[in-house]
Amino acid sequence: MEFKVRQIVDDYRAYLEDCRAYMQYPPRLFVIMRGLLGSGKTTFAQEVAR
Repeated sequence: MEFKVRQIVDDYRAYLEDCRAYMQYPPRLFVIMRGLLGSGKTTFAQEVAR
């Protein structure tokens, strides 16, 4: 049980580090990432439609 709690804490700490790193980047990077993810979704939707 203690190991599981420690793992959750480590995951949370890594998540905070990611958030802190993201805050240093301009929002433009986030828009680009969203555009890539969005294009991936559309192609996936087209495959499903086929």
